[in-house]
Amino acid sequence: MLKLIAAWILALLLLIGGAVSALAAPVMHEPGWTIAPFVTLPSTRAEDPEVDGAGNLYVACGQDGVFRVTPTGSVNLWSSAQGYGIAMLPSAEAYLPSRGLLATDYIWDILSDGTYSPLVSGASPLWVYCALTTSGLLYGSVAGAGEGIYLIDRGSGAFSKVLLGGPGPGGTGTYSGMATTGDNTLYVSGLLGPASGIFRVTGGASTQVISTSIGMIGLCRGPGDTLFGAGYTGSSGTTNGQVWRLDVSGGIASLFASGFGATAGVRYDPTLDRFYVVDQPGSVWTITRDGTPTLTTSWGSVKTKYR
Repeated sequence: MLKLIAAWILALLLLIGGAVSALAAPVMHEPGWTIAPFVTLPSTRAEDPEVDGAGNLYVACGQDGVFRVTPTGSVNLWSSAQGYGIAMLPSAEAYLPSRGLLATDYIWDILSDGTYSPLVSGASPLWVYCALTTSGLLYGSVAGAGEGIYLIDRGSGAFSKVLLGGPGPGGTGTYSGMATTGDNTLYVSGLLGPASGIFRVTGGASTQVISTSIGMIGLCRGPGDTLFGAGYTGSSGTTNGQVWRLDVSGGIASLFASGFGATAGVRYDPTLDRFYVVDQPGSVWTITRDGTPTLTTSWGSVKTKYR
């Protein structure tokens, strides 16, 4: 059962064989920001982006490992750890769920040099996403048996239940992206069949704070403690990858950018004050404030790629 759930999650996130293209060059829906192509990763399995305190970008690519991208666009394989749903400290120590890719389910503890060892391991549960608070608390979400949110001891790997069941009423629904705000509050993206939303997890319960028109696969904390989410509409053929601004205090979701491929993750880098957007089949884009320089690929090559 766990492997079937893992396969369902991967089918949702991974689009095979180059059959998917963006609608056109991505566009902003808020003034003051500019989108530019950054790099193309040597993997078609790219999902979660993360950043360290030095401004390096890390992208979890399932069986292909985790790639590091420098602020100037140099790409290299950082770690051979397999998984998705990465969470990272400013020191570049990271935690990565194997998400059913291996016979044993793990949360890997990856050191800053890319070497890794199991923090949590066993035949179950199926770990899907991780998130870290500013104070260093580690959370993990589980699919299948024992579905819920757990607090994980970063030293021993012992974990304790925070919330049992899915994010919706009566424990329904499935967890997707996770993020925390500056006050250490945990937020999760919940997929509830045709409906989706952002949920605040406190006191052993989840409360929906925003309804969203699409499922947010990726979730991150942005400037001003506002959350941002990434997802897409469409399936085979043409997709419309989107990034949304999520005001959890006001309960408002507003479209920030659209026109990407199958958007699988978004991350804000406070060091460089820019967003990274990852879409399929491995393109990474930057969203920077107007007037902020960034290393880009020519628009001609982008148009050729997505034509």
